[in-house]
Amino acid sequence: MVPKTLTTDIGEQEQQRIFDPFTQLDSSLARRGGGVGLGLALCRDLARAMGGECTVASRRGEGATFEFSLPVTAVEMHAPAANITKDPVGLELTHRLLLVEDSAVNQMLTQALLETLGHSVALADDGYQAINLCSQEPFDVILMDLQMPGIDGLDTTRRIKGEAGPNQATPIIPLTANVGEEFHEKVKEVGMVGFIEKPIDRDQMAREIAAVMKASTNS
Repeated sequence: MVPKTLTTDIGEQEQQRIFDPFTQLDSSLARRGGGVGLGLALCRDLARAMGGECTVASRRGEGATFEFSLPVTAVEMHAPAANITKDPVGLELTHRLLLVEDSAVNQMLTQALLETLGHSVALADDGYQAINLCSQEPFDVILMDLQMPGIDGLDTTRRIKGEAGPNQATPIIPLTANVGEEFHEKVKEVGMVGFIEKPIDRDQMAREIAAVMKASTNS
């Protein structure tokens, strides 16, 4: 663990809120603006997902120290012999997934969590890239961010489902940080299934993917 010391003081109240999930500045699906305060929340979630922690300490006039710690020994002792694990409902996870996410930080976190579950993950930075990949390669599940610049997740899903390609029937699960009941109806209308809320919770995501795959297999 290597602490990183900054030259900026952070007050006690700010230290309590600094790891809170961000507030989205532009709530539209095809957004132009981003959000604030997301990076530290993702760092903490990623650390905790791997059994560690991310903390901050600050004193006036001395700057701030951020610490990121992981139980390396525990990871090595319990690492599986092969890249296969069990999901919460007992299904083996060896799926090929497509993650459609325009944020590089969100990509890093979500891909890392998916790979700890045994998945193989392909990445698309936006809807257009996702449409192109889906026309060429079949996937078991597609995880689709709803809020993306240019073409949003709903329109991307319509395009994938509307083309006679290898992923026309592939389950597409929406990912989003800020939705209301009307969004739940919209995702159903375009053929999406399930729901994964941001910030990503590893176990909830595993259960949702497992349930979607089980339903797809039984249909």
